[in-house]
Amino acid sequence: MSREPPNKKRKVVDAPEAVEAASKQITELTEELPSLPFAYRYRNGKFFYVRKCYEGYYELVKKMLDDGKPWVTVTGTPGIGKSVFYAYFFNPLREREPNTWIIAISFKRENIAEIAVYKGRGDPEEIDTDVTSETEAAIGKVLKEARANKKVLFLCDGRPTKIWRLNQMVVFTSPNEKWLRAVRNTYSTLFMPLWTFEELREATLALSLAGPSRVKCISDDDLETRFNTFGGVASECLSLDEVVVDLAKDYIIDEIKTINSLGKLRSVLKGVHDGVDWHCLFYYFPVDVNGMKRDWKLASPFVVERLAERMLQVTRNDKEAIRASIEDIPRGAPLAEWLDAHEGLGGAQSS
Repeated sequence: MSREPPNKKRKVVDAPEAVEAASKQITELTEELPSLPFAYRYRNGKFFYVRKCYEGYYELVKKMLDDGKPWVTVTGTPGIGKSVFYAYFFNPLREREPNTWIIAISFKRENIAEIAVYKGRGDPEEIDTDVTSETEAAIGKVLKEARANKKVLFLCDGRPTKIWRLNQMVVFTSPNEKWLRAVRNTYSTLFMPLWTFEELREATLALSLAGPSRVKCISDDDLETRFNTFGGVASECLSLDEVVVDLAKDYIIDEIKTINSLGKLRSVLKGVHDGVDWHCLFYYFPVDVNGMKRDWKLASPFVVERLAERMLQVTRNDKEAIRASIEDIPRGAPLAEWLDAHEGLGGAQSS
């Protein structure tokens, strides 16, 4: 008499529970972008990735404001997402401080682009920016209305062209020497860190799964190639437009071509812009836990390679001349290391 095989007990996976756990993780990693005036359009869907550094920088900014700093500047290498941090900063501030009215302003090409006023948690009131005098009058009316029993805080996306001296401001901007000099004596400028590869990888996955309008998930291979080219800059590494990525790479190559002598190489390594779009070849990064001190470095392995090849072209492969010109500049060390690793190189690329 034949016998049926014994039933094997299978481990049952609770699908709804697994989905809920994954959804919770995505929720913790992303937030919906608030309706704010932005200097530039955000191109990664309705959600943004919440970097681990955001909460710490929120607390640093709040402490400076609570200590009475008139203006706090949040800056760093272009493309790392100061405007996204502006969105992040807005959300808990509005939630935790309902008695603070927020005047959010975006600036483009040294002009006010958009203004919105947030009175507590209600819907924003937009202020027309077409006529400067009317804009000033409308802001003045808000300040007068708030003066009795409300605190007012300006949040600026982009370098402001005006300072409202009786009210505190937080400015989220790429490095602008004119602005940074103007606020230098307030000792309230913070530099944000570059992205790590792990952050970029987690961000592209989280953003591809967040919300109903999902965005494309960038493959690990493509992301690694971009990170090698652009370093820890999210705007290019997380871009959904391949044409934009290619154009950004070409732009770096063109800027490297403008460095046409060892003297100019020394200048840019020392931080002198010298007619070069310096911030696409060198990146700022914070060197202290409070983000107030910064240093800079060559942007990426791709930049190091192309710059070394350019110098070989300029000097007709005189490696010793290149080494001698940069030996006293610590930030030139990656170039010297590249030359050492390519001792047998017979020529240099021309592009």
